[in-house]
Amino acid sequence: LLMAESQHLPVVLCFNKVDLAMDDLDKSLCEAYRLMGYTVMETSAHSGEGLEKLKEALRGKTTALAGSSGVGKSTLVNSMYPGFSLQTGKISEKIKRGKHTTRHSELHQIDENSWIMDTPGFSTLTVDYLEDVEVRDYFRDFQTVSPNCRFLSCLHLEEPGCQVKDAVEKGLIHKNRYENYGNIV
Repeated sequence: LLMAESQHLPVVLCFNKVDLAMDDLDKSLCEAYRLMGYTVMETSAHSGEGLEKLKEALRGKTTALAGSSGVGKSTLVNSMYPGFSLQTGKISEKIKRGKHTTRHSELHQIDENSWIMDTPGFSTLTVDYLEDVEVRDYFRDFQTVSPNCRFLSCLHLEEPGCQVKDAVEKGLIHKNRYENYGNIV
């Protein structure tokens, strides 16, 4: 998300595998992202839930699928477009994560005006091209409260009078989002 935001790319967040039951964290994150103005799709490549809506969102665009290994990116493409037969794999029983089945990015034409790129999954992601002060600016949920921080240079970590930390404590900013921010800066 941060990489797309920093490049000013439109984002559609897709929570796949909803047939496996979304936990409370997933549900609250979906709602938090919707409140921030993101388009959020809940899909299941297995059951077909949400696939038509996702296909419509991708129509007429060039789309890159990005996400952790094992979230079902290739399976999702295969389910939406039965003519495709992208290689898929199972989740590793040992490490409980995907096994990097997709090893290179490949652009596939869906129709005359639509393309989709399946990309390899990742387990970690670095954004070393951004300074910490830039990272904070790409967290949409911080933007409504951060102008009220005591210091203009507030990184929302240890500074006194930080309104972002206060908003997290009050439940106005999702705790998971703030924790992810802290892991990046």
